[in-house]
Amino acid sequence: MTSISRKSKAVLMYCSLAAYIIQVNHNFVQRAAVIERERMLSTDLGNGQCELHPTHKIAAAEGAQRSLLVSFPGSGKRFTYTVIEGLTDSAPGDDWGFSGNDNALHIKSSYPHHEGTWSWGDKLDQTLFLIRNPRWALPSYHSVRFELDFASNWAESFSRVGFTYKERAPVESWESWRDEMFDMEFQNWVDMINFWMKGGKYPDGSTDPHCVSDLVCKPKIVIDFDTFFNEHPTIDFFRLGQVLDATPNVEVINAQARACILDAVWDTKNHNGGRDGNGPPANSKRFTAAQLLTMKNSIENLISEYTTWKDNGDLVAEQLVHLLTEYKTHINAEYEFESDME
Repeated sequence: MTSISRKSKAVLMYCSLAAYIIQVNHNFVQRAAVIERERMLSTDLGNGQCELHPTHKIAAAEGAQRSLLVSFPGSGKRFTYTVIEGLTDSAPGDDWGFSGNDNALHIKSSYPHHEGTWSWGDKLDQTLFLIRNPRWALPSYHSVRFELDFASNWAESFSRVGFTYKERAPVESWESWRDEMFDMEFQNWVDMINFWMKGGKYPDGSTDPHCVSDLVCKPKIVIDFDTFFNEHPTIDFFRLGQVLDATPNVEVINAQARACILDAVWDTKNHNGGRDGNGPPANSKRFTAAQLLTMKNSIENLISEYTTWKDNGDLVAEQLVHLLTEYKTHINAEYEFESDME
């Protein structure tokens, strides 16, 4: 067998590197196009009408309180922060810097999940907590991982950004990932709720230093994504508008035009809805009866703990308990079905 010369190896390595750079550049262009489409948002035309155009405000206004939108991955941050972008006419940022906007009015993150990072220091002022029934959040998270080709670092993820929110993963891929990752990722879902509701507390009882010196981590609001993810305004949409209205030095579009903004963002399909028709339907991603029982029992424990907070007048805990109770009801029904099937 003839060995490959050093020169030939160098040529092959160069060609591979060049191909990789071309692919990254192509994906960068795709990413830029996606971001530009997302920014085709809001001007209030009066009488409940709005007009789509590129976002005017790239950086937060001087003195504006800046918001962190945080959730477990796969819980709908893309749709939600795009709606916030439309309501405030301000471009969003993200914790990994994919948007290139470090001085944004609002930043999204999955912190303290390993998909998130605390990159904003002490620049943010309030927390908006987005949650989703784990029965839907985990499969959606898996689809993101699938679209990113299960990237393991920033460069690999960056090269695949243009492919996100385009396709749901095959059922076979989901079941393999689910059985390997369920215990860890569902516990991450539980830990994230406790972390933010308890102002940055980890399971061992320690407090994240960032939540001591940089940000009040206890959220101003808890939003359910599957209620919020709607073409028409829901209670969570109105509650989000109220929080933004109360945020100092943040200009929010006229209330009459807000339903138009929601409808416009829905129509862009640059979010979870962009996967519809590409890959299997969401309800084909099932859990085993044992996994559903684990979810049900853990959610019951969360309800029990935060009901005490609710009874002591904590309005955010009241929001959370209401949503968790709905999750438990749905998961219990599915658990009974899967138990009968098995």
